[in-house]
Amino acid sequence: MQLAVVFVSYLKVPRERLQDHFVWNHEAYAQFGNRLRVYVVTDTPHDVPPYAECVLYPMEALPLVGGRRRFSPAKTRNAGLRKAIEDGADVLVCTDVDIAFTPQTLALMLTVPDDFAGIPLCRMAPSFEDRHGGHIDHGCTGTVAMTAANWRRLPYDERCVGYGQDDGLLFWDIERAGITVMRDHEVSHIAHVEGDVHRTPGSGAATCWGREDGFNFENSRSNWRLYRKRRPRP
Repeated sequence: MQLAVVFVSYLKVPRERLQDHFVWNHEAYAQFGNRLRVYVVTDTPHDVPPYAECVLYPMEALPLVGGRRRFSPAKTRNAGLRKAIEDGADVLVCTDVDIAFTPQTLALMLTVPDDFAGIPLCRMAPSFEDRHGGHIDHGCTGTVAMTAANWRRLPYDERCVGYGQDDGLLFWDIERAGITVMRDHEVSHIAHVEGDVHRTPGSGAATCWGREDGFNFENSRSNWRLYRKRRPRP
């Protein structure tokens, strides 16, 4: 079995946060040896460990909204997932640059069978040192493990633009497809600003990278309308 982890570190994310990700998750990644490859979707090349690679996603491919290129978590995540599947990955975890796994949690997620999806609970941790502190945010569903077969038929909805609800729409698509969701494990989301235990990024959060200049603008309400349009009538 070939395994993959995919996450996005694009434009507004500080370079040190990308490097932090590999420090935080070194033990979790190292347990798989050469069976695991990590894919970083980014706008520019970065120095990454030998088991990882950058998947360059051009700014010109981002959606144009109001005359400006705006961030799309859905498009960038899908680009990384496609590359990993093309390279032969059998099971893939899509996550965020801010997430810290325990080795046990990542091992559980990467053994997910075809009729299950691993979507761990998210602990909003004030720092990596206090990664087991903070509180559980049951609404955060941004880390997902599925087989390649399921990712092919259930990608992120690329009509979503800006921040908000792309992971919620995927969660609903997974349930609608009859896939059993496992939420009996957790990951830690490390605060952008130390000590901040609010949802980060989150609706209206000032510390969300790319929010202040509108690049990753808050668009939850519009994105959620896609769910309502697709929802079957009772």
